[in-house]
Amino acid sequence: MDTNETTIIFSIGPVQSFIAQARKTQDLWVGSYLLSYLTGVALHEFMISGGTIESPNLDGNEFYSFINALKEKSDKNETKGLEGVPKVGSIPNQAVIKTKSKDPFQLAKKAEIVVRNEWLRICDTIWDRYFSSLEKQYPEVKKIWARQTSNFWNIRWLIVENEEEIKYFSNFKLWSPFSFPVEKGDRCKMMGNWQELSGFIRGKSTSEKDKQDAFWERVRKNILKYVLKDDERLSSIALIKRLFPLCSEEILKSKTILNWPSTVYIAALPWLFMLEEKAATDLELRKSLISFAKKVKDLSHLKRPNVTQWFDFNFNKEGASEDAKAIKPFFQLDAQLYYTDLLKNENKIMFPSEYEEYRKKLSKNLVDNIYDKCEIIPSPYYSVLIMDGDKIGDVIKKLKEKGEKEAIKKVSKILAKFAIEVEEIVRNYNGVLVYAGGDDVLAFVPINKVISCAISINNRFVEEMDKHAKKATMSAGIVFAHFNDPLQDVLKKAHYLLDEVAKDYNGRSSIAISLLKGGTKEYQYVTTFDVISSIEKNGYDFEKFISELFYDSNVDLSIGALYRIRNVFRKLNENKEISKSLNVVKISDFGKDLSTVLKSEFVTHENRKLNNEKLDSTICLLIKLMKRSYRVLDENNEYIPESSENEFFISFLDIIKFLYQHGVGNKNG
Repeated sequence: MDTNETTIIFSIGPVQSFIAQARKTQDLWVGSYLLSYLTGVALHEFMISGGTIESPNLDGNEFYSFINALKEKSDKNETKGLEGVPKVGSIPNQAVIKTKSKDPFQLAKKAEIVVRNEWLRICDTIWDRYFSSLEKQYPEVKKIWARQTSNFWNIRWLIVENEEEIKYFSNFKLWSPFSFPVEKGDRCKMMGNWQELSGFIRGKSTSEKDKQDAFWERVRKNILKYVLKDDERLSSIALIKRLFPLCSEEILKSKTILNWPSTVYIAALPWLFMLEEKAATDLELRKSLISFAKKVKDLSHLKRPNVTQWFDFNFNKEGASEDAKAIKPFFQLDAQLYYTDLLKNENKIMFPSEYEEYRKKLSKNLVDNIYDKCEIIPSPYYSVLIMDGDKIGDVIKKLKEKGEKEAIKKVSKILAKFAIEVEEIVRNYNGVLVYAGGDDVLAFVPINKVISCAISINNRFVEEMDKHAKKATMSAGIVFAHFNDPLQDVLKKAHYLLDEVAKDYNGRSSIAISLLKGGTKEYQYVTTFDVISSIEKNGYDFEKFISELFYDSNVDLSIGALYRIRNVFRKLNENKEISKSLNVVKISDFGKDLSTVLKSEFVTHENRKLNNEKLDSTICLLIKLMKRSYRVLDENNEYIPESSENEFFISFLDIIKFLYQHGVGNKNG
């Protein structure tokens, strides 16, 4: 290290409490996007002041390039828009900067000031457009807005003269933990510690309740109809997250995506891709899709014109036929219109009272002309995928021990390349990436693709790290959730699976899965990536594995056989009580080969021969996937794989049953 250089570790927070407190997928995306953007603004300031960014690596980072171009335009007072604003925030919230500045403290302080000023510029833009007209009638609102926005960000830095001292930054954050005070007044519906913006207290009196309702009615009139629900009374921070996309052209000199896919749209994706494929050869279905979309033409708030550009539908591809393009309007509708259960409900935002008969006709049209023609209905379930590298600090430490002088920069470069590749991987599996910063990944993926997507991301991460550094691993958490489940609860569960189950309980390099089935009912499963990747080593992805189980005539697993197999494990269970959290059974040695016993359950009451090689290999794979597989530390403090010969996750059977019942592996859907 140059003796004239100083290292600055710079971070912006809060992270999870800002990003994960979300009621819509778009809230989540904006939280990540803004945090990434503000970090990029800080790094730009360090760069123009002569600093060198050690981590994150910004070579080829489209988001940083965009920020750089935006700042150049701002410095020149140019107002012409920029092209190609990135869809995903790809700059992590913590950075390592080297500088030869004689006053690194002032350099870091200046970067903080630049970030805070940029944040206030965003806040002011949104205030001026949507709330300034209310200030005269509601003078307290401006005070609440200023109080909540002025010092929201927790910006920290540590200046060190030796890279070895970087490790103290995590301790520094622990020594001075940061949390926001719980404000008085009625709570924000999105971010519960904060007061909602009007300042009125509903429970105080009827007059206060009426004033609060009147304020929010005024706000809703200022914005697009679908942006705020009737019960959404939000704080200033939550409103900034919700309204940022509507002001993005002014803030970023370029339009961001206004129609981020909802959880309902993600749930419908397998069905939508199936519809597109069927409509290519079914003229009547094609006519029905076109007709349905035309019937919604008078309700502009039910259209999402930009939502399809997140996905590789055939009608978006160059050279698409006119027939393919003709059905595109159906795919650009609010996804609630794809579900009869949602159409049957009286939703005054979607359908004002004067459109009541219209709503009923749409519901009937959906069933008679689309559901019946395609013979499959959309599942109401989607999945959240969260992934994180395991002990990246140890990788850097090992590199340094081997004499690598620029270990941080080297690992940062690997992670930057990986983050760029993740977006393409997620898109290939029909998913939507929320963020990929360094070794952190968060995405929404359809239930039929998510496990294979996680395996692919893990494989890519391991391959990239193996090329240049010590073998590194990733862990993952997946939640299968109903689109009516509160998003914050789903995200909290995903983080729990990643941190507590995949990493701590199972020894890292693991994938933890939870199926939420309403109320407190939950099926949880965890295994190592080595084990679950054995599906691919057998020649197919997870979706094809489900297809082979239920639709291959040589296997032909039935729901009844699944129940019988489940009962075998229950009867053999030593503990008699099954863990509610992890659904693990422990069986004793009963003197028979387990695969033979399970095979008999497959063929009970069936006219099928027992000497079927395909059936044998499938049962062996099923047992391998159900068996508790984990990792433990050896005497060299290295993780090694282990498996229990008599512990099994019966919850895995519930998960594959769920996937089958929701169309996964169905060649018609």
